[in-house]
Amino acid sequence: VPYAINSIAKILPAQQWILSRGNDGEIVTNTVNNISGINYSSRLFSFERGESIILDIEHSLQNGQIVKKGDTLGVIYSSKQQEDLIKLKGELHVLAATLKANKSGDKKTVVREAQEKVAMAKSECAKQTKIVERLKALYEKNLIAEQDYQTASDDLNMLSIAVNVRQAELESSLSGEKAEEINTLKEQICAVESEIAFLHEQIDTQNSIVVPFDGRIERSFSSDILFVLSNIDLGIAMMPVSLERAAHIDVGENVSFHLTGTMDSLSGSVQMKQPVMQLVDGKQCIIVLATVNDLSNDFISGIIAQAEINCGPVPLLTFIKRNILY
Repeated sequence: VPYAINSIAKILPAQQWILSRGNDGEIVTNTVNNISGINYSSRLFSFERGESIILDIEHSLQNGQIVKKGDTLGVIYSSKQQEDLIKLKGELHVLAATLKANKSGDKKTVVREAQEKVAMAKSECAKQTKIVERLKALYEKNLIAEQDYQTASDDLNMLSIAVNVRQAELESSLSGEKAEEINTLKEQICAVESEIAFLHEQIDTQNSIVVPFDGRIERSFSSDILFVLSNIDLGIAMMPVSLERAAHIDVGENVSFHLTGTMDSLSGSVQMKQPVMQLVDGKQCIIVLATVNDLSNDFISGIIAQAEINCGPVPLLTFIKRNILY
C-alpha cells in the first residue's frame, strides 16, 4: 500500500544574498544557504571613524525585479577616498609644474609672474578660509546643511593645493635646471600616477555592489536590511514531522506540494532531516528539509503549502500499524 506522510511546509528560496547595515555603520553583504542554514560568504565595507560615506543604490530597482549575475546594484562613495584622490592629484600637479619649470629655465619675467600667482593664490585661499570659518559656525548651530559646509571645505582644500602648486612653480623658476632633479621628478610623477590609478580601480571595483547570482529583489521591512536578493531557481521547504513518523523518511524520497488557496502544485525531494527536536502543537517533531523545483518568477517567498512525503509502498499490516500508532 502506498505510504505517505502529510505535513505543512514553509517554502523559501534555497539561496539568499542580503545587503545590510552593521552596528557601527559598516555595509555588510551575506550569502545564506537555506538548505544547510550556513552563512558561507560575506563581505564587509568598513570605514574609519569620522569618515562620511554615501551608499548610492540604483534608483531604477524595484521590489520583485529580476536581476542578472554581475549587475551593479549600487556604489559606495567614501569621503576619505575622495580626499586621498584630491591630495594625489594636487601632488601630481605640483610635480608636473616643477618638472616643466626645471626643463625650461625661467627668466626674470617668468619669476615675477610666478610670484604674482603665489600672492593671488594665497589671497583667494585666505578669503575662502574666512568663508569656511563662518559656515562652520553656522553648521555647528544647525543653520545650514552639512553639504554646504562640506562643499566650501572642499573648495578650500583645492585652493590650498593651488597655493602649493604656485609656490612650487616659483621655487622651480628660482632654482634652475638640474638633470638629476628632472629624473627624480619623473620617477615621483610615475609613482603618484600609479597611486591614482590604483585608487580609481579600487573605487570602481571594490566599492561597487555587484549581484553574485541571478535572482529576484525582495523588499525587507527591517531598518538594518537594505534589500534581499533571492535565487528562485530552486526552493527549500521546511516541514515539521513527528519524531515517530520521521524515522520512516529517507533522503531522496519524492515530495509533492499543494499551495494553499490555489490549484498549483510543485514537486521536490527530501534532502535531510535536521537532528534537532522541536515542540510543535505539543508534539516532539523534527524539521525535514526538501528541495522544491520549478519555482516561477512570481513565487511568494515564505508561502505555506500542504506537503505530502511519499515514502513508497509498505505491507498492509505495516500501513495499518503506523496509522494507528501515530
